[in-house]
Amino acid sequence: MKFYAKHLFLFFILCSACTLFQSVPSPTETFKEYIKAIENKDLAGIKRTTSKKSIEMMEKMVEPGKTLEEMIQKEEPVGVWKNAEFRNEKINGDRATVEIKNQPNGTWMEFPLVKEEGRWKVAFAELLEETLPDFKKEFESLDKNVENSNKQNNK
Repeated sequence: MKFYAKHLFLFFILCSACTLFQSVPSPTETFKEYIKAIENKDLAGIKRTTSKKSIEMMEKMVEPGKTLEEMIQKEEPVGVWKNAEFRNEKINGDRATVEIKNQPNGTWMEFPLVKEEGRWKVAFAELLEETLPDFKKEFESLDKNVENSNKQNNK
């Protein structure tokens, strides 16, 4: 009986360890999952693969009185992602980049990802902040305008 109990216990430990070390999708796999979610207009998939900051940015871009889901359903998927090619995945701590080939002109663009809650997320807001130095100021200004608009609507 001890023999079986010991083996059963070891088997349980091994199974538990396997679930603890499940693989996290790579930055490239995450970006592919993001593209699929965009193509399918899958809001849950988009949110699962997009950084919190980028989701906040997207929500602020929604027309007044509309939801993010309505905006996504209305938008046509961007054709540049069709048959996208990926290369040069680089991971540096909780940040990563992936190069993606722009289909119309064949140039390669580098896109950032950040690790949030143990998972890679596409980081468009972070890309804009790095690319456009004044974007952060504009984003904060937009945030204040939305906040003021909401206060006026609640009066």
